[in-house]
Amino acid sequence: MSKKEKTQSVSTIDELLQTENEHHNEYAQKVVTECISKQIFPDAEIALQKYEESLNVIICTKTPYESVNCVLFSLNYPQEISDKQRYFILKCLADFINPYHTEFSKWKLQQETYNILKSHITKLEKEFAKNSPKTTDIRETLKTLMQKEISELPKRLEALDDEKRLGVICKLMPYVFPKVETVEASQGENKQCYED
Repeated sequence: MSKKEKTQSVSTIDELLQTENEHHNEYAQKVVTECISKQIFPDAEIALQKYEESLNVIICTKTPYESVNCVLFSLNYPQEISDKQRYFILKCLADFINPYHTEFSKWKLQQETYNILKSHITKLEKEFAKNSPKTTDIRETLKTLMQKEISELPKRLEALDDEKRLGVICKLMPYVFPKVETVEASQGENKQCYED
């Protein structure tokens, strides 16, 4: 991104963060700050624009179900946005309209819209949890891989020339043989016996 593009991006973000609605400004600032700190989007302006578009859809659509579906559709197409980015935008929207801890002026369908959004967020969280590897799975995979490699080691060593084979064997020796420590001759002996 050129210096001119960065300057334009910053001015666009500043315009979106300085509205007459303080509640909106506060949550838009949170979107930008979290997006930059966690590096969720390559550009904070993209995140803020997606957030603004989605927020306008939610507030201006007549029914909660329809509004959330429109937001999900707009976040799914085009496919240039990842699941984690989609999740981030949905969480930001839910935080903004949360009827329990915001000063956002309530509207008739706020609670229902919030509940539908939360159900989609929970669904994405379950998908992330299901797809993330477990520590035990990773250990088992690595253990199986190491066992296979160890069983193949003699064949691989035979294929190497003498110098390389000797180098590999020397590097593997500390894992097979205990480390030799130097021991002084007087260690464990009574020193007075030698001094008399």
